[in-house]
Order: sequence, then C-alpha cells, then structure tokens
Amino acid sequence: MSRAEIIALVKRETNMVVRSGPFSGLRLHDVQTWGGGDDIGPQLLGVYEEELHGALCEFIDQKPNIVVNVGCAEGYYAVGLALSVPDARVIAFDIDLRAQEACRANADLNGVGERLRVEASCTPARLREILTQDPDALIVVDCEGYEKILFDEKDTVAALGQANVIIEMHEFMDRSILPRLTNLFSPSHRISIIRSGPRNPHEFSFLDGSSDADKWLLVCENRPELQRWLVCERRVLPGIRMSDFQRSASIIHQNSPLHPKHGLGSNDVAGSNRGARETGLLEGSGRLGARSYEIGESGRLSPLYRPLVCTIVYGPDEYFECLRWFLFSLCEFGNYEGEVVVITDKSIDKTANYVPDNLRQRVILLHTSDISHSTRYKLNDLVLGGYSPILYIDNDVVVDGDIESTIKDINESCGVCVTTEIESYKDLVADNIGKVHDTRRVGNWFGLELMKADLDCANEKLPLANSGIIGFRNKYDFEIVADIVRKLYSHPSHRDLIKYFGDQPLLNYALVKTNLGSYGPLSEKCKFAGAWHSSQVERRGFVHFVWARGEDKWKQMKSYVEFLQGKE
Repeated sequence: MSRAEIIALVKRETNMVVRSGPFSGLRLHDVQTWGGGDDIGPQLLGVYEEELHGALCEFIDQKPNIVVNVGCAEGYYAVGLALSVPDARVIAFDIDLRAQEACRANADLNGVGERLRVEASCTPARLREILTQDPDALIVVDCEGYEKILFDEKDTVAALGQANVIIEMHEFMDRSILPRLTNLFSPSHRISIIRSGPRNPHEFSFLDGSSDADKWLLVCENRPELQRWLVCERRVLPGIRMSDFQRSASIIHQNSPLHPKHGLGSNDVAGSNRGARETGLLEGSGRLGARSYEIGESGRLSPLYRPLVCTIVYGPDEYFECLRWFLFSLCEFGNYEGEVVVITDKSIDKTANYVPDNLRQRVILLHTSDISHSTRYKLNDLVLGGYSPILYIDNDVVVDGDIESTIKDINESCGVCVTTEIESYKDLVADNIGKVHDTRRVGNWFGLELMKADLDCANEKLPLANSGIIGFRNKYDFEIVADIVRKLYSHPSHRDLIKYFGDQPLLNYALVKTNLGSYGPLSEKCKFAGAWHSSQVERRGFVHFVWARGEDKWKQMKSYVEFLQGKE
C-alpha cells in the first residue's frame, strides 16, 4: 500500500475528525497546503508531534487569554487550540495565501471563526503589539527558520515574560538557532528541549489489517534529521506574586549574559568579532588560556567575570534530594550569589520542587531526555556563552565553605581545573604512568590501563582527577577536552570501561593527552567521603559524598548540612 492509499484509509475511517490527543474532536477539511499533504494522516490519528502533547496540555490548563500560532498552515494548532481554550482569542499567521484560506475554513468548520483571526506575516513588532494588549499568552511557532529573526530583538523577548512559548527548531537551516534562543529565553523562562520520539500506530484498530510497514509509514513525519523543539515555560513559581516576578525578571534580563544585549555567541558561526562590534562582549579567539572581555561604559576592556555554577541531575528521586542539599549548601555556606544551571531529565515543575526558595530567581532549569555521565561535556552546547568562569559540580557535593576565592582562582587559571584524589590513592602516585603499581586494582577509575596502552603517555603523571568538580574560565580549553571525552565515550572499544567506571577514566586520559589539566586552583579544596563524622570535619570548601550509595547519599548530605547549621 502506498502512503497516499493508507492516508486515504485514515481519512475514510476518521471521517476527517481527529481521533486522539489534545485536539481530539477537531474537524479538518481535506485540504493540505504544506509538505505534500502527508501530515494529515498523523494529525487525524492525533499523534502528530506527539512529543509536544504534555507541554500543550499543561499550557492549555493554564487558560491563556490569547493564543498566537506563527506558521499555522491549515490551522491544526490554531483551530485545535481555539477549541481547547474556549475563552481565548486566537491569532494565526502564515505567509501562504492558500494556508490562510484553509485555516479560516477549518475555523469556520469548528465554529471558532469569530474568535480566530488570520494574518500574513508576524513581525517582531506585531508580536510585541499583541503581547502589549494581553501578555497572558501561549505562542506556538513553526516558521522554517524565521524563529531566529522573530525572537532576536531584546524588546520582543522581554515582552514574552508572561507567555508560554513552543518553538519548532529548524537547526538544519542554521545550527546557531537552538543555543541562541535558549540563551535568550533562559532568564525569563524555564527551558525544556524536546527531541523526536516514538509513536504507536498499533493503537488504532481500523489499521489492524495494514502491514507494520504501512503503519510506520503513516506516522512518519519525514523530518530531514532529528527534530527538536524549544519549550519555554514562564518563570512564575509558587509563592511568587506576578508583580514581584516581573521586577525580578527585569533585573535578571538586564544583567544576565543570557540577555540579547550581551550578544551571546558560544555557538555563533559568525564568530566573536561580530559579537563584540554589536554588543560589547569580546570572546576569546580560541587560543589556549584566552579569556573573554567586556567593554565598559568608558569604552575600556575588562576581563569578563560573571560566574556560573552548573549541575546535572537525573534518575531516581534520591538524586533529586541530593540536589536539594547541594543547592542549599551552595548558598548557605558557599555564599554564592551568581546564577545556577540545573540540567535534568524530570519535568521543570518537578525539578523546581527541589530548588530552595531563595535561589529560585537565579536558577535556570533545562530539561533533556538525552542525559548521562557524558552530559557534563556538552555544556558548551547549552549554557556557557557570556559566562566566565564556569564551575561544574556534581549534585552529591556539599559546599561547606565560601567558594568566592576558589571561583576567582579558576578565573585566573588556564586550562581545565579539576579536583584530585591523591590523598585517597597515594599508592598510585609515581613519577610517571609506567611506574605506577596498581596493587589495589583501582587505577582504572583514573584511566590507568587506557594510558598504559598509549606509549605517548608513558612519561606523564597519572592525574587522579575526579570528574565531580570541573572549573574553567575559557570555554575553548574546555571544549577541546570535552570533545575528546564525548568521542571516547561513544567509541565501542570503551564500552566496558564506561560501564564500570563511567566518564572519569576518559577525562583523565584527555587531560593528559591535551596537557590542559590544571590542578592548583582546586587542590586540597575537596574532601571525598562515604560518610562524615563530627570528629573529622575539615571545612575545605567541598565534601563530595562520592562513596555513599543509594538513599544513604542524600541522608549523609542532609545530616552534614544540619551539623554545619548547628542543629546536631
């Protein structure tokens, strides 16, 4: 059966009424103006862009006053949302005259024509005008790469502070779109990056007589590559009045490097010189040890100092309890006043429950389902533009002392700063790797066998670097190391090594090969533990509960924090 034939079957069986999903009951005319008409099959089944259903339902439940759909085509989203939010005014945009006519026809078919207005081009100025009238909005955008232009003005992003936004990314047209828009929206919104996922055509009994090949062909959306969407949820958390939020967000917007005025360019293919000319931020040239500069009001250059702490949390709830105590200690004992990025596999709302109230306005939550040990080496793809220095910290760390001096030391250092476990593994310390005698068989935690097999490493020292705390001032130095680790991580010959020892052996190998390891700034700043005892407390700055397991990990962290507070 051809694709046209199975789509014709779906049209007959559904009678052109959407069968499932948030737009179940939506009636559609048999007119398609985009993509050769293939989308109508998944749309009628209700599985079209099924990855977005969770976000759509959440935003629909918030009952926005206005819905804007940029790139409406025949009106699947515009009309579907008009039905789902019966009190909302809907404005749909499409530059194709046929699409405009089809959208109006579908609106009339579903009895929402009086509430749905169709226009041609949505300019940044027009979008701002709409939001000025009513900022409580849901914006759904699919406009073939124009999204970068639509949102690339600071006044436009500022106007979206009370709106929820879903944007289809067209990265195959411009690789800088996702990092650029992520940076622009992060100060005012909680960010999720949603990837293409599976759908199940076997749920529909009228397809039982069709072959598996025909069913999968039916729900295929013919993407040119992996599809990603940027979901931006307004940052209104429980207990924050809207007026207070607006004032706080305004301050963040103007001072955060994620604001457009700073010209974030961590993934900008046009390069750093253009960013400096337009925005006053100069990125390093890529030379090892280079630093970023910003231009002050006097026109003079000064080194960029805008710290950022990053962490990653995924898996069982016990790790999110660790996050709670890490973030609490970061502020309470670390006296850290900068921004924090938390990358997570849970929903933004669930993760926000573990963020202390006094930190909520400074935390940027990024959701991704593609998360593992290696995610820490993908920070450049997500959040690093416009910050220096960057300090990555595992979530099972308690910060037990002021870290300002440590952050400043990192900012004055070249290369990639790491903590080491020399105190715990003194038997692995030797003049060179060839002389290390691993009698306890623990050297593979630090890539010993991997480096012994590489003759170029024979005369180097084993770093004994722990991957739980990583700091750097220059994203280019970090990217060299991170790129190597990512490639090693995906190589099949290292599968067993990663299975038992994670990413840490690969980090040690990369630091040795690149000679980019910097061990001074974090030297003796971290104590590694499985448990703590009051008689052994030595506040160095960090306690990494790396040897604790399961639920005991967060309980040890909580107990230690309470001791530091004087509660024990």
